[in-house]
Amino acid sequence: EKCTPMDARSRHLLKVGIIANVFEWYEFFIFIFLAGTIGQLFFHVESTMIELIYSYSIFAISFIVRPLGGIFFGRIGDRIGRSTALRLSLVLMSVPTILIGILPTQHQVGSVATISLLILRLMQGFAAGGELPTTACYVFEASPAHNRSFLCSIISISPKIGMLLASFVSVVLVHIFDEQALLQGAWRIPFLLGVPLTFFIV
Repeated sequence: EKCTPMDARSRHLLKVGIIANVFEWYEFFIFIFLAGTIGQLFFHVESTMIELIYSYSIFAISFIVRPLGGIFFGRIGDRIGRSTALRLSLVLMSVPTILIGILPTQHQVGSVATISLLILRLMQGFAAGGELPTTACYVFEASPAHNRSFLCSIISISPKIGMLLASFVSVVLVHIFDEQALLQGAWRIPFLLGVPLTFFIV
């Protein structure tokens, strides 16, 4: 069957599939690319290797709650609507990202900083568990039949773009700032990029 040109609705769904997933997974993965710096700021111990392991552990723990997020947002999508569930999951990812960007370090407030970081990462993991399947359902159900396969394929591609974007931003950051500048506050910049993204979502 010959595909017809993409209509306005298909273009809208294409933007949803790309933008939602790219921004979501950028915000989720920027943490891991700055794990070394975060380890020094929130897990100040004798060994830099142990600090890095602690950072990776926080990242790994956030995956534990992803199934719960999938169940929660799946129920929201069934009862209220896919669009509402998608927007809620995006906000729940963006807000913790911003809060991480302004979070005091362990040197400033002690273990409260580490506990707060863990809670915020759990919130992000919860949101990530709901965003990807919700986006997939939303695009599948709303897309026209002649563009459905193409639009749904975007759901699989866009998270990788978000990871690449996070990698690119972190590379640029470490090239612009030296280690001392990163530790003094430049590390916050990639997280605070969530501010304009949140306004865009809302």
